[in-house]
Amino acid sequence: MNNLKKLRKQAGISQSTLASALGVSQGAVAHYEKGIRRLNVDSAKKIIEALNSQGVDCAFEDIFPVKNSKA
Repeated sequence: MNNLKKLRKQAGISQSTLASALGVSQGAVAHYEKGIRRLNVDSAKKIIEALNSQGVDCAFEDIFPVKNSKA
């Protein structure tokens, strides 16, 4: 599970606005948020840059938090 939707809303931008910044469709952003479509590293970097440009302090780990593993 990722936090992309939460961070996008925190930035106050729509899926369409983020999609335009990334050069993808709004549907692609919806699929990223739902985990239907996987992000490659370049796309993840673009998302982070787009969110940071909107005032959200965001890093890779913020979008994709590390799962707690039971030892």
